[in-house]
Amino acid sequence: MAEAAETAEETEPWIQQTQATLGTRIARPRMLPERLRKPPFRFLYDIAAEVARQTNFGALELFGGDPGPKPEPPQKRDDKVDFLQRWIALVAGALPAQAVVLEEVSAVDVVCGANPDKTNFLLQCLAQAAWQEEAPVAGAPEVPAPVESGEASEKANPPPPVPQAEARNATS
Repeated sequence: MAEAAETAEETEPWIQQTQATLGTRIARPRMLPERLRKPPFRFLYDIAAEVARQTNFGALELFGGDPGPKPEPPQKRDDKVDFLQRWIALVAGALPAQAVVLEEVSAVDVVCGANPDKTNFLLQCLAQAAWQEEAPVAGAPEVPAPVESGEASEKANPPPPVPQAEARNATS
């Protein structure tokens, strides 16, 4: 029981960072420490599919379009490596500042479960690349409430003024 109740102090910082970035953006698959310590390919594939569904990031490049509700992952090792190489290149292309560091992420190592810290770095970069238009401004809410956007459009396009004669009749 004590093992299941893992505290933040016991969790590696790179796992906490993945949970704080990508884990706040997608509900499934869940960013559990045991999955992030040695991410299996299916877990990573499901993450790529969910991000593509939510943001369209990688939908065409990785899935040939909409990944659908439950896309079938590659089964052969070479196909998995190819998918991961395309995914890494896609994320690196979207984040030129991280491209050199992302080159250190080996698709073969990811398939084998080696260097999970680098795999987690890929996931963190994925969150940044997929949601970069929505990067929050310090102190601002991530998504404005619908009421605020309605008020803003009303201020931009105010209703026409009420003629004086109608206004007097309305008060009588």
